Amino acid sequence: MFDAVAEQTAQRAAIGLTGWPGPPGAAPTIRSPDVLQSLSKLAATVSSKVVIDNDTPHRGLTTGDIIMTVIDTTSTNTSAEFNGVPTAKLFGTIAKLRDNGDLAAFRFSARNTWVEGTASSSTIYEWYGAGADQVHVDEFTFVADHPTLGHGHGPTPQEYVLHALAACITAGVATGAAARGIELRSVSSIVSGDIDVRGVLGIDPDIRKGFGSVGIEFDIDADASPEAIDALLASATKYSAVFDMLVNPTSVEVSRRSPGN
Repeated sequence: MFDAVAEQTAQRAAIGLTGWPGPPGAAPTIRSPDVLQSLSKLAATVSSKVVIDNDTPHRGLTTGDIIMTVIDTTSTNTSAEFNGVPTAKLFGTIAKLRDNGDLAAFRFSARNTWVEGTASSSTIYEWYGAGADQVHVDEFTFVADHPTLGHGHGPTPQEYVLHALAACITAGVATGAAARGIELRSVSSIVSGDIDVRGVLGIDPDIRKGFGSVGIEFDIDADASPEAIDALLASATKYSAVFDMLVNPTSVEVSRRSPGN
């Protein structure tokens, strides 16, 4: 069941995501048909009541906002998922991190080993977050190589970056849709990056070594208006960690481990 703590968690998460200035326990009013439909689905998912008032202006909230005010504590399924996303866990995590910023410090890592030629293999297993050391459900392995100088062990490191961008934004679409109560039917994308390899090969020092441009186009089929889907994609892009790393400078330190360490 939703106890008092869970109720407060959901309220704080909803208000935090919407920026709605009302106090916890009070309900915003909404007139957008898309938001009303989404709220009904989300409410059914978490088995909670949502106050909806069609007779009052919606105070500037748009279809891109998530509005959920939990006023009923009779939920019996806090593990319910929407689009495969555990919504109660999502809102609970946001609330916990808002209350305790120290828990928001995460560190991800990979262990890389040379295979041969231009190929190398990375394993990903350990990570740190929520105030403790963590591990994935399994050890994941990724192999990278070069298409012309390599031996075909895997895609290029640059292509892994493209995958990371698409995967990160897609995850944001899924979680954002779940938070808004938007049912997803399919999400696909095509991502590409243009690079002049003369920079990598040292032929011309004035040519950039990385991607000169990256483009990604999404095809999203969802139970929402085109405007709501556009807002969903814009939000997923805005809060994408990989998008941020690509468009903003990131401090990177390269060092060599001392022998014997």
